[in-house]
Amino acid sequence: MSQLTKSQAALLSPAALGTGQDETLRILKTASADELADMILGLVNLCNSVIANHDTMARTMVDVFGGTHPNQSEKINMPDLPGALTGIVMASAVDQEKTCETCAFRLGSIPNQSSSTMSDVLSCVDGEDDFMCHETIGEDGECGRTCKGYAQLLKVKTA
Repeated sequence: MSQLTKSQAALLSPAALGTGQDETLRILKTASADELADMILGLVNLCNSVIANHDTMARTMVDVFGGTHPNQSEKINMPDLPGALTGIVMASAVDQEKTCETCAFRLGSIPNQSSSTMSDVLSCVDGEDDFMCHETIGEDGECGRTCKGYAQLLKVKTA
């Protein structure tokens, strides 16, 4: 598994802090394709590690301070890098203005970056079930209508 070197981490750190993006970009433009590929793989692995640690910490906080049974936190659909990448593809197929704030098809929303939610979307696209809107949950706990983003995706898919 590729990891960032000390010099790669030092180069990317100012950009991650939002303070040195221009300088980082200038240096990256001088790197070879192999150096860039190695750095990208290292950065992806670092992102996955940070996300996994965030997930573990959030679940621990829910379990310790939330007063729930430890297994309950496993039901939370946490954002992750694979989910976010799939979410970009899904969001690109729909008009963002016609989606709800927390829509799985709204670029950058929590559901849009969750592998679990994106897996549900893909399962619905490949199957016969509709992906339902989670902002229209009724008093009975059931989703009230088909997701607007999902409906748009189906129109694009069948066009």
